[in-house]
Amino acid sequence: MQEKNRRSIFTNLPFSTLFVYGLTAAILYCIPLFIFIKTATFSSLWLLYLGNALFLGCMFLFIPAFFRKMRSDNASTPSTLIAGHGATIIGVILSCLFAFIMLMIMVPDMFSGNHSEDAMANTPANMVHGPTNGLIFTIFISAIIGNFAAGSFVTLITAYTAKRDQTGDSAERL
Repeated sequence: MQEKNRRSIFTNLPFSTLFVYGLTAAILYCIPLFIFIKTATFSSLWLLYLGNALFLGCMFLFIPAFFRKMRSDNASTPSTLIAGHGATIIGVILSCLFAFIMLMIMVPDMFSGNHSEDAMANTPANMVHGPTNGLIFTIFISAIIGNFAAGSFVTLITAYTAKRDQTGDSAERL
């Protein structure tokens, strides 16, 4: 009987806020990605790292906003961790979707068997060779691993440092 009265972490999770921050992070990641696809040289790979840094910055702004939205700066640490990772996963999925759409528009012959005109130039010998010289591989590795690592890092750091008083945290039901 008492088990039914306990609220779950997922009960009051604002999915609209998670989606807005995930979408914002994905759009910020796609700005340097657009420039990278346009130039498509190995020496402009730093633009993908800039996109990961913008994604990280957006997630860094999300956690304090989540604290303000949930229980007046008293959101529990587990719910903050789950919300931060939820926004990160939404952002990663949307950034991969936007990257695929941009690749379909800007590199239309990427799935043809022939060498693409828009392939990445000046790639080293150990890069994936194919129709795009590793352009697709590099973009999706950056979008998946880079963005998830950035979002998870910020979530783990800010969830524990942003909360003023963690002594009142109790275990919440998942």
